[in-house]
Amino acid sequence: MSCSHEPSAVVSPLTRRARRCPRNTRRRRTGRPTQPPSTRLHPQHQASHARTQAVLNEIVARGTPGVIAQVRDRRGVWDGRAGVRALGTERPRGTHERFRIASVTKTFTATVLLKLEAEGKLSLDDSVAKWLPGVVHGKGYRPGRITVRHLLNHTSGIFDYNMDEGFRARYAGDEFDRNRHFRWSPRALVDIALDHPPNFQPEQGSRPGRPGKWDYSDTNYVLAGMVIEKATGHSYAHAVECLVIRPLGLSGTSVPSTSPRLPAPHARHYSTLFEDGPQARCATSPSSAPRSPSPRGS
Repeated sequence: MSCSHEPSAVVSPLTRRARRCPRNTRRRRTGRPTQPPSTRLHPQHQASHARTQAVLNEIVARGTPGVIAQVRDRRGVWDGRAGVRALGTERPRGTHERFRIASVTKTFTATVLLKLEAEGKLSLDDSVAKWLPGVVHGKGYRPGRITVRHLLNHTSGIFDYNMDEGFRARYAGDEFDRNRHFRWSPRALVDIALDHPPNFQPEQGSRPGRPGKWDYSDTNYVLAGMVIEKATGHSYAHAVECLVIRPLGLSGTSVPSTSPRLPAPHARHYSTLFEDGPQARCATSPSSAPRSPSPRGS
């Protein structure tokens, strides 16, 4: 399955050059690296991460084929791993594997919007109706009162399209193979969500100093990606590359758009496809990492 904005980022080498970024958003050349060089943790400090390694081992013991983790601090870099890259093999997980970052993509999306606000191109208090007139509709929805800020902190009350039973049924069990490469437009995903009433009104949402309602909804970040495209006049991928990836020198990160492929090296992808119990089967894809309909991250 593919959609344009969420989830979309992948940890992998950039494979093509995007349109030129504005000069003030390119990586600054100061003669110094944008990140400190990685220093492997001295053996005497390895023991300080024994508890973390024990957690990784427990994750595998509970059924996950393999897991990797990395910790960076003032003492250096610690790489942890447990399990195997693919079931039925003895190949251990590698700390340099590529993988889709799923809902961590939301961090990139939010950063782009914060930078656009800093540049004066939008305000987090702008309404969704201002940037996407006519997109948010349906009984109970008041787009003039839903702001960009509400989208980013999940206080809009907009229903999560991933919770739609018909949508989830497309990716459960045997249906997964028939629908896995279907390309959803952002607008189509939003429309699925808007077939349901809002979970609450935005003014009921929590905010600093005043507890209120909150609900994690992937629809919020699909809309946020649409706002980015409207405000910049460019694609979501172009905005992320120009405002986050290039300025930070993230040479191993890219936005793959609708490609289901994942460059090597990577572990094999497994999923029980929303099924539990004895009827659940484990689906796998040896050369790609398809996006799950449950991003988060996914």
